[in-house]
Amino acid sequence: MEAGNLGKYLLVFDFVDNFSSVNDGIGLLKEIKDAITKEKESDPDFDDSGFEDIDTFFVVENVLEIKEMFAEIEGRLRDNWDVMFQEYCKFYEENGHGDIPKTEEYRKLNNWCAQNRINRIQNSISEERIFLLNDKKFIWNVNKHRLMEKANKVMDFYKINNRWVKPDRDKK
Repeated sequence: MEAGNLGKYLLVFDFVDNFSSVNDGIGLLKEIKDAITKEKESDPDFDDSGFEDIDTFFVVENVLEIKEMFAEIEGRLRDNWDVMFQEYCKFYEENGHGDIPKTEEYRKLNNWCAQNRINRIQNSISEERIFLLNDKKFIWNVNKHRLMEKANKVMDFYKINNRWVKPDRDKK
């Protein structure tokens, strides 16, 4: 998957198939408990003390399996962040700035940038990623950045023309 082709790929969370083995484990636990109950009914002297922690065993096993699935998903999402970061770097190198336009062509990149801004506000972005973005002059506050750009253009105009506004050529 290349950064330029990112729009062609769809990220799908397939929890149904992945959780089926968890359900199998729960079914097995029920079967074991039923077998223990039947054995106790048929043999009052049956010692079931070795099965006291069976619930804990199955829960821990299922939790570990679920954690592994989410770690795999997190890895895929991390890879997606890296792909989008490369796309941002490409835009920055080609345009000399990181002010991503809100056009259909850059919709995904613009959304990715917006999500990084939200993640920073919510303190849910790593320091490493903040460093990488800052290194590429990432714009954390777009409105402030655009206001400063306009103010700098006005100041540049004043320095060149020694006046604040362009003369109105339509007046006679």
